[in-house]
Amino acid sequence: MNQLEVRNVNFQGNSLLAIQDKKTGKVFTAINNVLRGLGFDEKQVEYQRSKWVEDKSILKGTLKFSGTSLGMKTGKEAWCIDIMKLPLALAKINITPKIQSEMPELAERLEIYQDRCADALAKEFNIYGSAGTEQKSRKVPLSSVNNSVKFMAKLYQDAGVEPSFIALAASKVYKEAAGINFDAPITTPEEHLYDKTTMAEMMGVYSNSGNPHPLYIGAVMSHLSITPDEIVNAPYNNHGHSGVAEQYKQSVYDKVQAWIIENDYPGAVRNNENGNNIKAKFTLPVIN
Repeated sequence: MNQLEVRNVNFQGNSLLAIQDKKTGKVFTAINNVLRGLGFDEKQVEYQRSKWVEDKSILKGTLKFSGTSLGMKTGKEAWCIDIMKLPLALAKINITPKIQSEMPELAERLEIYQDRCADALAKEFNIYGSAGTEQKSRKVPLSSVNNSVKFMAKLYQDAGVEPSFIALAASKVYKEAAGINFDAPITTPEEHLYDKTTMAEMMGVYSNSGNPHPLYIGAVMSHLSITPDEIVNAPYNNHGHSGVAEQYKQSVYDKVQAWIIENDYPGAVRNNENGNNIKAKFTLPVIN
């Protein structure tokens, strides 16, 4: 009996596989599909996949499934990755100057994938439940939740996330995935945090491909004075799903917004850190 449930998920116009092991509750995705979705050719896909499966911090989250178990006609095996490890794996992709020149939108897609891909796959099985919905029964076996929290905590620790954020994320996962409430003295940070993709989306800054443009926001930020205490290395949290990103306080959002308005909504901005000229279009007023 097949222990895998396989679904096709449309993400950023590409078809990805969401694969749930019904025995453990873990969700995986096919590595090749993710890398092709980013825009890599077959040679680059093979190279990046090899780096992932050989990386000590990613290796334990990768495994092979038979093609037939995934509904493929071929009997070949397919390398897959646990979505808990996916943000870390994506963060380790090195955008070389050659790739930057030949595939200028890859970095933009990569940041969106880092922020949202794993979460989109998790939502396909609703493994964390829905906000505001009563948890009538446990969604995932407790052993799977424990393993997920363990992987998540290690991921966050490796990324330098503050312990309070790790505790908050773990508490939320236990509550939403297993219905377990911890009466720990943990509070959500009072100030809202934004990643570059969210800022681009809220300000209506889009690329020619129609996606929120984090690279444009980064280029604007290279013209600003941003202090270390305005930057937070924190989890990208959505329905309890783990992900790590450099996020920014409200003061940074306000600075970016003000700079764009003061410079009359420029269609192109030079990034002072790498010299790249980043173009964008505005689909909504920056003031919101």
